Amino acid sequence: MLTDILTLQVFEKVATLRSFTRAATALKFSQVMVSKRIAKLEAAVGTLLLDRTTRHVSLTPDGHKVLAAVTRILSTLDREWHAVTAQETLTGTLRFVAPPFFSRYHIVPYLGEFLDRHPGLTFDMILTENEVDLLKDGIHFEIRIGPLQESVYDQRILFENPKIICAAPSYLDRYGTPVHPKELKSHNCLIFGENHYWTLVDQFGHREILELSGNIRCNNGELIKELVLAGLGITLKSQQDIYNELRSGALMPLFPDYRIDNPTMVVARYPKCLLSETHIQTFLDFLIEKYQRP
Repeated sequence: MLTDILTLQVFEKVATLRSFTRAATALKFSQVMVSKRIAKLEAAVGTLLLDRTTRHVSLTPDGHKVLAAVTRILSTLDREWHAVTAQETLTGTLRFVAPPFFSRYHIVPYLGEFLDRHPGLTFDMILTENEVDLLKDGIHFEIRIGPLQESVYDQRILFENPKIICAAPSYLDRYGTPVHPKELKSHNCLIFGENHYWTLVDQFGHREILELSGNIRCNNGELIKELVLAGLGITLKSQQDIYNELRSGALMPLFPDYRIDNPTMVVARYPKCLLSETHIQTFLDFLIEKYQRP
């Protein structure tokens, strides 16, 4: 299947903004043109990529897969274009906000390589889960983890990070393995923050909305991970956070025929005027390059 770059750019913008109208405004196209481009792409792949209602646009399961591929294609093109057109050494300071836990495992390990490529750049890293005002605080961009939401800023998906319901073998050996989501009501669930409602979707699109309870609630995701590893209950964690534990068998995934509604994304947000600064674009391209590796 071949299609043009403009069509891919239109699809990424509609998928990111969840709106044909906002995408048309951002791209300075007519809504008719945006709709035709989406229809063209759906015809090319032979499946529906976007669910449309009068008030909302959302990605279908196939749409999520295509968006991931489109993001990779466009980021590769951007990276190669910047490599070809760069006329001078990159200099300046990258000032960004990111969650502490995420930064430790998904930014810090790559900084050395990036600075070897661009020794003229420096970093000012602000690690916090709290909301910040990018313009007021002079932040170039922020990295946030969660469902994709509307924003006054431009957004770029770095990667999808689906959530998984999991438990330690020690807990399952002691209390049994639930085979249906409704059985969670009789299990001890470790609740992260206020997230005591979990919505699961089966392979037919049917939703199970569950209100969970347990003897521990905590607003620190890293501590929740330690608690579930200790066998104290069942919890909901992002795949990226427990990747190694799933591979080693320290944690077991539950309900493989279900997915968590509102998939988690790792997203970079930035004031639109800053995207033209080559060093910011280069760093985002670099991160996406690293996150695409197995």
